[in-house]
Amino acid sequence: MRALAQTSFAAAALAGLVLVAHGAPEQEEPGPNPGQRFLQRHCVECHSGWEPDGNLRLDDVAKVSSETWSEVYRRAASGSMPPDDHEGPRPQAADLAALGAWLRAQGQLPALASVADTSSRPALRRLTRAEYEHAVRDLLGVHSRPTRDWPRDEVADGFDTSSAAASLTPSYFQRALEAAERVAAEAILVLEPLKTRIPAAKLAAKGRVYDVGQGYRKLVTSGSFGGQITIPHRGRYRIRLRVYGDQAGPDPVRLSLRVDGRRHGIKATRSTKDSPETVQFVIPLEVGKRRFEVYYLNDYYRPEAKDPNQRDRNFSLKWVEVEGPVDRPPLPPGHKRLLGDAKRLTWNNLPQILERLAGRAYRRPLRAAESARLAKLAASARARREPPEVGLRLGLTAILASPNFLLRSDLDPGPGVHNVPRRLPQLDLAARLSFFLWGSLPDEALARAAGAGTLERDYVVQARRLIDDPRSRSLVEDFGRQWLQLSRLEEATPDALAFPDFDEALRSAMSVETELVLEAILREDRPAHEVIDGRFTFVNGRLAKHYGWTGVEGPRFRRVSLPPGRSGVLTHASVLTLTSEPERASLVKRGKWLLEVILADPPPPPPPGVDSLGPEAKARPDLSFAKRLELHRSRADCRSCHSRMDPLGVSLERYSGTGALRRDADLVNSKGQLPDGSVLDGVPGLRKALSQRRGAFLRGLSRALLTYGLGRPLALEEQEEVRLLVARLGEEVGLRRLVVELVQTRAFRQGWRREETR
Repeated sequence: MRALAQTSFAAAALAGLVLVAHGAPEQEEPGPNPGQRFLQRHCVECHSGWEPDGNLRLDDVAKVSSETWSEVYRRAASGSMPPDDHEGPRPQAADLAALGAWLRAQGQLPALASVADTSSRPALRRLTRAEYEHAVRDLLGVHSRPTRDWPRDEVADGFDTSSAAASLTPSYFQRALEAAERVAAEAILVLEPLKTRIPAAKLAAKGRVYDVGQGYRKLVTSGSFGGQITIPHRGRYRIRLRVYGDQAGPDPVRLSLRVDGRRHGIKATRSTKDSPETVQFVIPLEVGKRRFEVYYLNDYYRPEAKDPNQRDRNFSLKWVEVEGPVDRPPLPPGHKRLLGDAKRLTWNNLPQILERLAGRAYRRPLRAAESARLAKLAASARARREPPEVGLRLGLTAILASPNFLLRSDLDPGPGVHNVPRRLPQLDLAARLSFFLWGSLPDEALARAAGAGTLERDYVVQARRLIDDPRSRSLVEDFGRQWLQLSRLEEATPDALAFPDFDEALRSAMSVETELVLEAILREDRPAHEVIDGRFTFVNGRLAKHYGWTGVEGPRFRRVSLPPGRSGVLTHASVLTLTSEPERASLVKRGKWLLEVILADPPPPPPPGVDSLGPEAKARPDLSFAKRLELHRSRADCRSCHSRMDPLGVSLERYSGTGALRRDADLVNSKGQLPDGSVLDGVPGLRKALSQRRGAFLRGLSRALLTYGLGRPLALEEQEEVRLLVARLGEEVGLRRLVVELVQTRAFRQGWRREETR
């Protein structure tokens, strides 16, 4: 499968790259220079002659441009070439070290040292929206999505965890402060009993109403008095009405109370003007602004009655009083969690509670000065005669708005310093592990192991525990979605005429299907390559109908076997939709996605000025799209990339722009020929081709996982570590084991500390 990555170059052992990055002197050797030796030994077999692979000739070193040298070096460093089926010798560390030194000496790679060095130096990065919400969930049991109104996180290096994407602006810290205040208000109960009296004169009336003195207003027809109250806590409240009636007819005055349109019972009152009465309702109310109405239900008017006292029944109201909650509200989960073994919060135990909370939020023990500042802030509420719960809210808000919570870094600042690699301290390693696998803070067990110095001993056990925990679904939702580019599904807009059955319920089901498959492969430790060639999936009734499958009804997702024409996530409706144009499928987008995501070998951007189809193809509207694309590929500046992308995309041509099997699928030509002459015939051919590139898939997946976990691109020596790891584990490695092995790599367990220059 050389052609699937023909513009790539050999995977190379890069242990010697550190020498290159620090400017190792070039060694004088007789014969060809290091550049010539490298090309002759590893490249020219395929990249020479009249029809070189990728239309790239490397047999004349004098004609290799700086841009090409950079690409050669990058591809070799990433391990994407020579392809796995290359029969020649693979580059060794010394080969690449010599090549890099020679290129730098020739001025071909002037930025090599800085790129190799600084790519492994972490910058300060902030919590993503997902990480923030996961953290407050685990700290305080808050599930209300406090960052829902934040802008979407920016992406760099393929992930929103990248330090290059996370801008630190004043508006970010302002939003963080507002979110912290909302979280604190939700997590900490500050009992604020409500007792308010609203005069009838301030209530809106419906019906004929008159002021009758002493604060009373009288309804002489059926009608209501209404107003609004703000409820501070969920619970039962007493609502009292000071009333009297002009009694007439066989029945007493009848009243009802409605809150937000819901009726809460009917009361009868036999009170009179000389003997008014307080009528009481006890009803449950939710937090927030509530609209209430007191209805007079049974107006009575008989002017012909002999007894004047039996001619007219009316209702008079003086005030409405609301008091509660009647029972003390239950403590929110976060409030109970923070109290721990304490029966109640007091000013005496508040400093210890804040210190313990901040230690978990900051992922380290607090310094004495930090503890003192939090205690002083909380005590300011006591000076205002507020309850200690107000002090706890203040302290919690300060903790969640602190850079110590919001920002992550392995870099310790200091004057007159330089960066040196070092093994991460156990507390830092615990945080890196938990944010990678859970997108959240270390739990108490992990933090306790790190604090006690036993994490190194139990590291693998802890990693497996975190993966087995339901919170590791974050790895699927946050990493998996970004790796497979599922965010593009949220932005997809299939044409309503071309795809009338597409709706938001189907879009949601598409996304859930892919996430459930990834989660199953992880939890069951199934071979990682089942992402591309697995034989099962999950569907609900809506998605099964879209696929044309029977036997699945209703909203619940069920595991089913895939028919022969489907393969892993490659034929999921989610992937096929996000790689389509609004009105049709796109074989170019699908081929590009396969190269970029599955084979980790993205094509370069098109040359400047090259249209998506080009003027030659657009000038022939009579041609089919496939024929027009073939004409486009005939251009030399387009051929090298499209000859790799298009055959891959053609293999998926039997599926529509929303992933359903096309009605004319049996008539569709889904055969594509790769540049090496091999033919892909539909999805079975694609499966076979990709099975020969499992090593490239696993290397790309592993690099993506580490890039996501570290928040930066991998340094060259780290890429080599990944290549060696994948080679050792073999192509059948389970996804769970692969993740456990990756967190044990030097790349994952190493950080950078600034130390004084001697």
